[in-house]
Amino acid sequence: MACHLSDVCKRNKVKRQFIALTVIILLYCLPGLSFGEGVVVSWDPNAEEDLMGYKIYYGTSPRNYTTVIDVGNVSEYVFDSLSKGLTYFFAVSAYDTVYNESDYSAEVSITLSDSSQLPVLAPQIIDVVLITSQTIKVYFSQEMKETSVTNMANYSISHDIQIVSITVDSMLMFVEITTTSHQIGTNYSLTIQSVENSSGVPLQQAYQKNYQFRDTISPYVEKVELISLSTIKIFFNEKLYPGSIKGPENFSIAPFTEIYSLDIDTSFKIITLHTQNHQYAIQYNMEIKDIGDPSQNFVPFNYQIIY
Repeated sequence: MACHLSDVCKRNKVKRQFIALTVIILLYCLPGLSFGEGVVVSWDPNAEEDLMGYKIYYGTSPRNYTTVIDVGNVSEYVFDSLSKGLTYFFAVSAYDTVYNESDYSAEVSITLSDSSQLPVLAPQIIDVVLITSQTIKVYFSQEMKETSVTNMANYSISHDIQIVSITVDSMLMFVEITTTSHQIGTNYSLTIQSVENSSGVPLQQAYQKNYQFRDTISPYVEKVELISLSTIKIFFNEKLYPGSIKGPENFSIAPFTEIYSLDIDTSFKIITLHTQNHQYAIQYNMEIKDIGDPSQNFVPFNYQIIY
């Protein structure tokens, strides 16, 4: 029994969006009980620098949450005392360092079985979560056999990505795969086969997941060159999104120096500003705002360069 969703949560204080929250609900048997059931709620971590933590809301009717738990800055939480025979509804929110809270994620639900035992079915892979360019988590629908899911021969990744290690959680419900580094924006394919559950029942067929790692890093300035008293070249670390460069209004200089116009290099990595004359032996502070890359990552708020 499992369900999966993704949703976009928006922060209240700014117009930027949180990254998609992917909430996974897993059913597992509680250690020490004959036929216990519990739930793991897990999500993709957010990338904002001022992220403080997450809250999980849940209840027994849709969008009517009777309980909220502040779980802090983690990306999964275990519920081990939910009642059998009931349907539970879950949503996740995120909040920042001044406690601005996002909207709810989309809702997921699960009904906990009231049967005396769970049938032994073929396992399924319910989700693959990209953690970092060298870390992937694979979630299974039931308790797995440790020697099977940690056997690197059961996994392969295209483009010669090597699997370095595989670790399994204590409940034997997911594995964390450490790999050689993936490239941002490249299409990859993960194949999993022959893994078995704790009863020795294998996947019914090989599983394949196509994926790529998204660029989540904001552009930044590598260097600033004062070409002349009235010409400044700004070198960025990556290609910029042309639509984010509106003109001189993307920049301001203190002490006040008027910016008349700008040019963009064909590489879209170099911007040249034409300004009022600078003065000798003066330290200047340039603020850059609202400039982003093609993946819609923008320079941080109040981003400043001293030259």
